[in-house]
Amino acid sequence: MLRGFEGIAAKNYFAAFPALIYQAAFPFKGRNRRPPKDEVNALLSLGYTFLMNQVMSAANICGLDPYYGALHDIAYGRQSLVLDLMEEFRPMVDNLIITLINRKEIRPEHFRYNLIPDDECAPDDLDQDSRLLPVSLSQDGMKILITAFSRMINSRYRCVSPQGDWLLKDVFINQFRKLIAHFAHQSSYESFQWQ
Repeated sequence: MLRGFEGIAAKNYFAAFPALIYQAAFPFKGRNRRPPKDEVNALLSLGYTFLMNQVMSAANICGLDPYYGALHDIAYGRQSLVLDLMEEFRPMVDNLIITLINRKEIRPEHFRYNLIPDDECAPDDLDQDSRLLPVSLSQDGMKILITAFSRMINSRYRCVSPQGDWLLKDVFINQFRKLIAHFAHQSSYESFQWQ
């Protein structure tokens, strides 16, 4: 049931997402992936991948098995616990992507479009007008995104619990420590909050 609520929330969230993007060169008609079919989705997918790797590192530092989660299905190869904790931080990645687009740090020329023969992918994966398979970042675009993401995770946030100024990458560890305390029935879990 909880997954159903998450799906409804995500649908509504991404329905409002286009109103946040002020650059006409970056239309957004909804979330899609594997592969992303437009520039915004390519940026979101890549940003979420960077986030997943950071959260996975924090899980490993804390000695947790990243494959046993609660909110995401447990499936072979899926790091469900990592995906669970990532949910708290996805809006930060979203904000980063929106900022890069609106400030014109990421521009249309930072993308490339790969022509893929029809026999190598499903027809639905191809844009029916241009027959171009979706989007990837150029090297210059990748540098911009990596630099911005690195700046984000190395920024300090004034947190409510544990109180103090923490680098975002350390906040991931703090959140897993809270989860460990919750599993040990020492305290209830509190989501990431900053002032």
